[in-house]
Amino acid sequence: MINLRGKIITLLDAGMVLGFGKTTATRDSRIIIVEAKNEFLGLLVDRVGEVLEVEPNQREPLPVNMPAEQARFFHHVCRAGGKVLAVLNPTEVLAGNRA
Repeated sequence: MINLRGKIITLLDAGMVLGFGKTTATRDSRIIIVEAKNEFLGLLVDRVGEVLEVEPNQREPLPVNMPAEQARFFHHVCRAGGKVLAVLNPTEVLAGNRA
C-alpha cells in the first residue's frame, strides 16, 4: 500500500501478476498508477524505457504464441518506434488479484 496525494493505493508486483517472477526493486524501478472501474492500482515495474504515444489504428491482435495465462492481462499490441508493445488491460490485472 502507498499513499498518493491522500489516496491509499494498492501496490502490486507486475512481474508476479504477469507470471514473470518477483520484481527486484532497484533505482530503476518505477510504480505505474492505473485506473480501472474507479479504482486506482500501483504496479511495480523493474524499469521504464520510454513513453510512446500510439494511434488507435496501430492496434493489432495479441500474438497467438502468448501464453493464455499472460494474454488475459493485455488488450492488444501496437507497433511504435520500431518496437512491438503489449497494452495492459488494467481491469483484468485488478480481477486477477482478487482470486
